[in-house]
Amino acid sequence: MKTTFPALKNIQKALDEAGVGDKVKAVVPLNADVYVSPDDKPSSGAFRPDIKDLMTDMVKFLHDHGAPFVVNIYPFLSLYQSDDFPFEFAFFDGGRNIQDKGGVSYSNVFDANYDTLVNALKKAGVPNLRVIVGEAGWPTDGNKNANLKLARRFYDGLLKKLSKNDGTPVRPGKMEVYLFGLFDEDMKSIAPGNFERHWGIFTYDGKSKFPMDLTGQGHDRLLSPVPDVQYLPRQWCVFDDGAKDKACRGTSSTRAPAATARRSATAAPATGWTRRATSPTPSTCTSRCRTRTCAPATSTGSPRSPTRTPPRAGACSRSRSSAPAAGPRRGSDGRRRRRSWPWP
Repeated sequence: MKTTFPALKNIQKALDEAGVGDKVKAVVPLNADVYVSPDDKPSSGAFRPDIKDLMTDMVKFLHDHGAPFVVNIYPFLSLYQSDDFPFEFAFFDGGRNIQDKGGVSYSNVFDANYDTLVNALKKAGVPNLRVIVGEAGWPTDGNKNANLKLARRFYDGLLKKLSKNDGTPVRPGKMEVYLFGLFDEDMKSIAPGNFERHWGIFTYDGKSKFPMDLTGQGHDRLLSPVPDVQYLPRQWCVFDDGAKDKACRGTSSTRAPAATARRSATAAPATGWTRRATSPTPSTCTSRCRTRTCAPATSTGSPRSPTRTPPRAGACSRSRSSAPAAGPRRGSDGRRRRRSWPWP
């Protein structure tokens, strides 16, 4: 944060000098962990003590330059980070209400989180600073609570809420919220959790995962898929016996039961090598291994789970061989991890 704020000021200064500062604003998307509530009530929201002075200066700078405060709010992460978090409170369709001071009631953590920020802004002297939710979403794989059913439930509730323009108890009215994300990203780091590559409402190749209505009117349908997706050629690769990486070679020689090996491409790690069994004891391949000998594959079926005939027993195919040749993705940027405020 100590370097972020000076960078923010420098960028805004450059925009002003370029004559576009009145139209283009520099902002810093922040996670929900920059503010806290000592008693777990939104009304007690304040910026964290260790960065309070810095955050106060930053939000006043944003206010003076007509820029919004951008925050990422993820109810899923509240569930992920604590088994004690009330499950129903992560969604918008009731099931739990929590009382705040002054008779204010909250039925979901999204509103409670948002109002905790609003109260923190009040204490920092900028009660009317515009707030934009830069990221809000739900992953569909990689955790017990990351699946299509719960993702659809979250989005349906969020979109219906936004369509009503009710806002929150502390700040009623229209809210500006951006969904995260559009596509699954198989290059993202999974250090924060295995769900990191599954935030998309579309699959990696542009297919809608579940019906939804972006207008929030409840007329759910599958969104239009990306047309004319170009796939890379499928191929089978075998280990190079002359590979110099002996450690990798040792790992790859691990044997696996035939039943375990006969998993489909969808069950394989997105960045590794996937097994294809043609004998009871196929080799297990790892992403650290590299091959020099490759052969075209004979395949049928969908790009995601093709039926392939390998050139010989124990051969392995790269799981990314059926990925689109090009497409919208953020890249392997090892994103900072979004943390959702664990209230209550």
